Amino acid sequence: MKRRVFLFFSLAQAQTPSITLSLKEPFDRRLELARKKLERGQHLNQVILLLESCIKEKPDRYDLHLDLACACAGRAHVLAKAQIDTMVREKNIEKLTEDREDWKKAQTSPESILYKTPEILFPAVIHTIDDGLLFKLSLEETKNKIQIYSERALSEISIAEKLLPVDSEKDQVQFNYVSAWIQAILWRYPRSLAEKIFPKEIKVEEIIQIIEKLSNFESSMSKSKLIISDFICHINEYKDFQSLNRGLKNKLVYSSKTELSEKTIRLFREYMDSIKNSSPVSALRISILNQDNKRQKLFEKSAGKKDYSSPTLEETSLIFESDLSVYENIANDNQNNSVLWYCYATKLLWNNKMKEYWEAIIKGNAMQAGGFLEYSLSAPKQIAWAVPTQVLIPKDFEILMSSITSGSLEQDHVSEVIQFVSKVEEASNNKNHAFENKKKLKDAVFWAKTMLLSQIVLFSEKNPDKNLPEEVGDFLRKNPVLYNRAIKSVALFKKFNK
Repeated sequence: MKRRVFLFFSLAQAQTPSITLSLKEPFDRRLELARKKLERGQHLNQVILLLESCIKEKPDRYDLHLDLACACAGRAHVLAKAQIDTMVREKNIEKLTEDREDWKKAQTSPESILYKTPEILFPAVIHTIDDGLLFKLSLEETKNKIQIYSERALSEISIAEKLLPVDSEKDQVQFNYVSAWIQAILWRYPRSLAEKIFPKEIKVEEIIQIIEKLSNFESSMSKSKLIISDFICHINEYKDFQSLNRGLKNKLVYSSKTELSEKTIRLFREYMDSIKNSSPVSALRISILNQDNKRQKLFEKSAGKKDYSSPTLEETSLIFESDLSVYENIANDNQNNSVLWYCYATKLLWNNKMKEYWEAIIKGNAMQAGGFLEYSLSAPKQIAWAVPTQVLIPKDFEILMSSITSGSLEQDHVSEVIQFVSKVEEASNNKNHAFENKKKLKDAVFWAKTMLLSQIVLFSEKNPDKNLPEEVGDFLRKNPVLYNRAIKSVALFKKFNK
């Protein structure tokens, strides 16, 4: 044990003058400073040192060990996220290298679409989000540090449990609540890089059982259903994602995910009934949870078969045809939010109401680029900063972006579609959206732009004498790199289909 503590101390050894000064402060001041930084997800190595100094003075306080577990899990999360972002950056650099070469050649060719356009730059280097320092670790170094931080977090949870006051319901509730979320954070990104964190025999359901104990305590009864529902919803999203990414064929994984999503819906409904809440946002949330559950059931039905195939378009359409009134109410309650009118359009499209569908798109185009409705999961304040805000984006919204940009030119709605893509792109920059949710939306916008530009290239080649609206020229000028890619992709497509 001593050796492990020594190794751990080496991770937090960079003591700035300010932290050295803080360690000399009285106990209460040190604890206040540590918890303030912890709740903001800032300077977690400093938080660890402060909490360890507090524990040295009062080793029998379970809450200090629980806070330390949060800080360690948080730092493991930060390093895992930085490593994943670094790997994504490296892949993006590979793609952009060719674009940069095209750009350099174009600067001597005035007829090129890339001529005198801004230089194509590589993505910014990655910094760790808690302290803003440049991330320089190798993959192996990151894995080792994640392993040490994670093991320390789990060790502190065990110590905290042994120190819990006997017969104190309040403390037991707090312990179960916080310790479950700590493990959820470790289960998410750190587990994907350091698989030894959780032995193979530990299942996600065992972590869920910890937080489900809250329903046994009277003091947490009123809100326990919401807390448990939120927790299951969050952890289910990342459950066995490595297995799912390997072909989407694991029937047991889908069966388990379906069971958990049904539990999420049931608990959330019971909570809303208990507080007599029937707001449009709650109705939308239940609608989207139901859609996700139905999709999982479709995949579960096909998974595990030798002749595995994804659900057909007809099967998928049945999922999205319901709850039209829910989306209509949301749009009408938020009259000046373009994105919510686009969400309503998704439902109209799946219900084959094409006239109303285009009316909703046009109405959304005339409004401000608002944001998606969002809510925070019921995570404890010590770790909530690491849990992304949930944005209510229907899964079929990305399908809408694909369908509207792949067939728009033939339907003579190109101006409306360009406005639609531009509005959604503006919404993806909404500063209130959590980074991870903005990334999802930006990815959807990227593919929508790519498809639309490919359609424009194909249309122009088929109809050289037909002039497209002025908005098309503006759209091309704003997206020269993607336009250049579209030209090359169309040429490559033709080459392979001769």
